[in-house]
Amino acid sequence: MKNLVNNTIIKKILIVLITIIMVSNFIMPNYVHAADNEVITRLSNAFFYLLAKLGDVFISLMQKIMVGSEDIRRYSAADDDYIYEIKYSPGIIFSNNV
Repeated sequence: MKNLVNNTIIKKILIVLITIIMVSNFIMPNYVHAADNEVITRLSNAFFYLLAKLGDVFISLMQKIMVGSEDIRRYSAADDDYIYEIKYSPGIIFSNNV
């Protein structure tokens, strides 16, 4: 067995075979033929929307605790849209003006 392992020709052949196998995994795509289950899709979408909403609620709560209850969004009649004001930018925070 040691002669088989120590033989450099066998090692070179194994390296070539392993390289061919690894390259073929990148060249040949894997096709998936999964059926779309409407119930699972709706449940997963609802779960991810709930997860995103919880994150938004957490950030809003932390903003109200740390910054205050003032809304950073104000209505601009000139633009007919909402404008978001950044109250505490990094420049204001690090210049000790907070």
